[in-house]
Amino acid sequence: MNDFWDDVLKDKIANKPINAAWEDLSKEASFRPIIYIGAGGFGCSIIRSLKADIDKLIPDQSIKDGFAFMGLDTHPRDQNDILTEVEYTSLAVGISPNAVSKDPVYSPYLGWFRELAGSWDAGSILAANKVRSVGRIAFLFPASLTAFYNNLNSAFNRINGFRQNFNVNISPKVYVITSLAGGTGAGLFIDLLAITRSYLSSQLGQNHILQAILATPEALEGEAPPTDYPEFYANTYSSLKEIFHFIRGKQELISYGIEGAGLKKLEISSQHMPHHIFLITDRNKKGKPVVNTMEELGAMVKSYLLFEIQTPLRTKGGAPKVQDGENRRIDTPGHGNMPRVFSSIGVVRFGLPYDEIADLYTYSIIRKAISDEIASSNNMSEIEKWIVCQGLPEVDTDQLQEALRKDKEGHAIRVPLDVEGDLSNLKRTEYGKACKSIKDNKLRAIKETIKPKIEGNASVHLQKVILNLQATFEEKIRDTSIGEALYFSRSLNDLLKKQREALTQELDAGRKKLSKSEEKVNYGISTVSEAAASGFFGRKSRMQCATTSYGGDLEALLNQQVVVWAQEEGTKLYDNLLTNCDKLLKDWKVVEDAYLSRLKNTKDIIIDLIAKIDSMSEINKRSAGNRFSIVTSSNVKALYSEFFSNEVISSIALRARKYWREKALLNDTMTKDKDWLPKAISAITDEVHDKIKDLDILKVIERFYTEGKDRDDLMASVMALGSPLFPMDDSKQESLYMTDRVVAVHPSVRDKFNAFFVKYKTAQEGISDAYFSTPHEVIVYTISHGYTGHSMNRMNYYKAQYDYLHNKYLELRAEKIPFRPIHTWSGAEDWDDLMPKPPGEEESFRLFIVARSLNNLYSDSKMQSFIYSKGSNYYLLMEKGKPEKLGNSLETALENFNDNPEWQKKIRQEIDSKIEDLGTAVIRQRIESEYMPIIDAETKSCKKGRERNRFKILIELKALLEDFIKTDLKERKV
Repeated sequence: MNDFWDDVLKDKIANKPINAAWEDLSKEASFRPIIYIGAGGFGCSIIRSLKADIDKLIPDQSIKDGFAFMGLDTHPRDQNDILTEVEYTSLAVGISPNAVSKDPVYSPYLGWFRELAGSWDAGSILAANKVRSVGRIAFLFPASLTAFYNNLNSAFNRINGFRQNFNVNISPKVYVITSLAGGTGAGLFIDLLAITRSYLSSQLGQNHILQAILATPEALEGEAPPTDYPEFYANTYSSLKEIFHFIRGKQELISYGIEGAGLKKLEISSQHMPHHIFLITDRNKKGKPVVNTMEELGAMVKSYLLFEIQTPLRTKGGAPKVQDGENRRIDTPGHGNMPRVFSSIGVVRFGLPYDEIADLYTYSIIRKAISDEIASSNNMSEIEKWIVCQGLPEVDTDQLQEALRKDKEGHAIRVPLDVEGDLSNLKRTEYGKACKSIKDNKLRAIKETIKPKIEGNASVHLQKVILNLQATFEEKIRDTSIGEALYFSRSLNDLLKKQREALTQELDAGRKKLSKSEEKVNYGISTVSEAAASGFFGRKSRMQCATTSYGGDLEALLNQQVVVWAQEEGTKLYDNLLTNCDKLLKDWKVVEDAYLSRLKNTKDIIIDLIAKIDSMSEINKRSAGNRFSIVTSSNVKALYSEFFSNEVISSIALRARKYWREKALLNDTMTKDKDWLPKAISAITDEVHDKIKDLDILKVIERFYTEGKDRDDLMASVMALGSPLFPMDDSKQESLYMTDRVVAVHPSVRDKFNAFFVKYKTAQEGISDAYFSTPHEVIVYTISHGYTGHSMNRMNYYKAQYDYLHNKYLELRAEKIPFRPIHTWSGAEDWDDLMPKPPGEEESFRLFIVARSLNNLYSDSKMQSFIYSKGSNYYLLMEKGKPEKLGNSLETALENFNDNPEWQKKIRQEIDSKIEDLGTAVIRQRIESEYMPIIDAETKSCKKGRERNRFKILIELKALLEDFIKTDLKERKV
């Protein structure tokens, strides 16, 4: 999204005060000041998500102030809501609607609820629970309405401040978004429109645009219990019927319990309705499902609103942007003489999902880098060589203990003895005692002189080896990998244990040998003593032999003691080395575990990205916002092989690992995976993007879709996904629908893409260019105008559910049995129906009421003209003045007249003749001044007398007569 800010905004405001940049900024569709209002759960969810995205899209607060957000729902505001207290109006008033409507303070404004609902009690207003009248009364409760009005004022002040700062003259726009299925949004939206239009008119006059986006409930199927569906569809029909009432020019006087904008007594009319009403459902014009859930439908709506900002559209010659252009068919009645008030929208973003693919490639290479970092070459000979170089071997050799038994000149330590010399000056009787003393003295002497040397040698050797071990480990970490370093330490640990075991075995043997040597020396002492005490003959020889033997045994004892000390120090050295190895392994095992976790996390991310791309490429499994990928994961894999050879992957992975070392990311175990990985991938993001940056949408289409059927099928899917969400009734389709497509393309591929795209749109469709920040994808949003309400193919189904529940309400109300109302306005059941009569029936009713009016105006005293009544009977004069009875009630007369073409033919001739004789102006003037008061009085009488069916018929007949005056009396023929 930063591309939008960099490419679109910074260029416009560079080197000039920001308020002077508006001349350029105003050419972008992005910068019409907009207030977004979401009603009910559906509307509020869109507003919240939209606000979060716009916050990311536009970092500059002064620009961001051009967009204001409002939500209102019958739920308290969550403490962590992205909508602030002045952006969200909670309608959860916690008061019973009956109690409020009966309160003398509020009854002037809310008494309609009691009149409408009777004694039905909705309970406290904490949620509307699919009851529209509860949603409406929650909104109109004066405290709630005041809060909303203040919030509306705050939103207006925000965008108006933006307009003043930037000297903006362009009309602000307001979106009102709700579902028609529930209770809150569907219940309050007409009042919301009226109050908002009144407020804006008081502030801006006609200098504003109000657009409504209304969602039907099909996407709820599968999410909500089936028992809720009848209420959803009944609510939808009653909501549309009520707004249709005002659209067709009817007026209702209402007082809102709030000061401001003339709301105390307001005559709601078509002037309070939106400039555009976008009606959207779950499927497109041809009935193909495009979204499957209300969440997906909301995401599609948010995408449309966001793309309107994100894809700036330049105007030509001051023409209105298609998002803001008027519905030019609104004043041209459609099938069944129905107003063409409805528009619809569709959005598709399609192409190569570049960010997801770049992420997939990046994480794939990161996975390689992590794997390489914790992998090893398993080169055992290198470790064996290191042990030899450090003088540590003991298996099949005595290298370590020999090194410990050397003096400072490097000569092996030997203990020389001269026992004969030590005994030479002693008396023979003292030889035994002297030999024992010599043994003790020599042992004490070597313990004091040689053992410290061995210990010193061991200490020096140990420190040297530890330093070399640390250096070698760090070198491997720095120059090779964590895996090599850990393999080195683990293998060294294993080999050291083997060396220690060999030395331990030698030590055990040496200690046994030392014990035997000491026994032998002690025996030699006794032998010397015995020889000295023996008889004269041969004594000297015996003493010399015993002394020599003793001296050799003592020397062997002393030297064996030196060997044992060296062996003991060697085992200690091994223990110390193993402790150091264990510490290294323990410290770096944490790092290895972190990398293993990151490897798994990366694998999971890759799996999710592959699934997302495949989901986006499945026509029945679109991602949020109706985004469509023209490549599958198999296509993406093929592109990966083309752009990234094994050598390239290894090279990038190696550079990434070097970057981790430089940025102290290598052994960072404190950072969580979700935070570490984004830092780690920054090392290769630019390289990945540089490799695939030229892979634009057209190159991908040419690569994977051969010209002809494959390409045509792709574009047929794209056009279906992006078509407006308004399924048509085949019998009510008309040629006057207007469709505009906005195609947002990167400038680098615009001309080529438009030449490609134009082949797939119909000739009647308008097309506009818009900017998009990436050449890899294209956004197409489609806006169609001129739909009539009954042309939606499920409208009859809505009506069936409405008729069932509303008739049940009327029947039970007549019996004074409480039942929830379907409408939110008293008397709305008698307002014009959304579903027009069949063309033939409507024309016959029209002839009937025109004939009835002319009979009242131009009746012949001798014989009645046209259609006349006596009492409750209705008649028509046929040939030779003979009366034909049409029926004994208005309803029966209409039915019989509709079934008889001959009667209709005669009446048509009579009407033509009368117009020819008197002229349209005379007849129009007399019907308006003389007959309209008659039918109004009759209608009023029926309403007062509770003749509901007759009242409803008279309302319809009056509307047909008004249409006759408006259209047929403009010319001199019917």
